[in-house]
Amino acid sequence: MSDNFFKFEREGIDFPFYNSNPKLNKFDWILLLISVLVIFFYTQLVTPPFLSWICFLLPMVTIFIISRFKISLIFKKLTKKDISLIFKLTILSLCISLLLLFLTLLWLNLPHNETNVLNVPVGLSIPYLLQTIQLAIELIDEELFKFGIFILVLALVYKLSDNRKIGVVCASFVTMVIFGACHFDGYGGLLRIIECIVLNGFGSICEVYSYVKTKNVLVSYLIHLLYDISLTLLFCF
Repeated sequence: MSDNFFKFEREGIDFPFYNSNPKLNKFDWILLLISVLVIFFYTQLVTPPFLSWICFLLPMVTIFIISRFKISLIFKKLTKKDISLIFKLTILSLCISLLLLFLTLLWLNLPHNETNVLNVPVGLSIPYLLQTIQLAIELIDEELFKFGIFILVLALVYKLSDNRKIGVVCASFVTMVIFGACHFDGYGGLLRIIECIVLNGFGSICEVYSYVKTKNVLVSYLIHLLYDISLTLLFCF
């Protein structure tokens, strides 16, 4: 394997787009950037219902356009190794999140009964099966959103430094920070922002790691889905 790749990465596959593999034109990059920015600001604002549908469809439409409908660049078939990795990283992700939760509550001195730090539903207002289906659909958007951030940062850093490893590290870090910041609900000020970045951002490190390893958004998506379902069961039942 080339020195530009980390040892834990699987051989023979690479991230799409960042190194003209395949090449994106300026319109594609602008569309991807706009998609990421719109979703980020959408999470921070109170918007009318019709915008929810637009923002929901935007990441999917964007990926279809820039990939020229070659979805295998983003979502790949699962292998036996993938399935094993998904379950291992889901368990590890739960352990990391609970540890971060304990350390954050201890450090920030935030009472758990006054803050929903992991954004877990407090109660099930609709049948759990329907809630799970809704969650499964929403998480596709979240993973495509993270994919967009990752590729944009990777492409920029790689172009400036010509160093793939630095690009991957920067892309992973920025993806987690922005994803965590998107969970900020406007209350609690700076401490709440830090809390969201630590718990929701750095708490997603297993999902980011899985994508870097497999180059398959389907793997990170399934880890995210199983993680959220497990937390909901843990906190609600």
